[in-house]
Amino acid sequence: MEPSREFLIMASGFGQGFFESDDSVEHEIDASLTVIEHKDVKKLKRFLDDALSGVIDNDELHQMWLNSPASIYFTSREGTVNFLKLIRERLDKHPNFQNLEGQE
Repeated sequence: MEPSREFLIMASGFGQGFFESDDSVEHEIDASLTVIEHKDVKKLKRFLDDALSGVIDNDELHQMWLNSPASIYFTSREGTVNFLKLIRERLDKHPNFQNLEGQE
């Protein structure tokens, strides 16, 4: 499976300075997700839901992250998968992406 355009845009928000802040990981993810446009949120959620449901195996998902524009990496596929699960969770809770029903 090829990464979606929305996945690649999202990954570009995760740069070198991600782990340098004293903020929580959740806060840092929320800040990184601001690269996503409102119109792309639903598509990104669907892609991550599919990817994390097993449509893409963990090795392929890990490799997809390594090949993405992200500048932060995890040494294990489990680390990558857990991070993507947290990103998916934050998409539902992100203050910028509330009340987007009807937007596509």
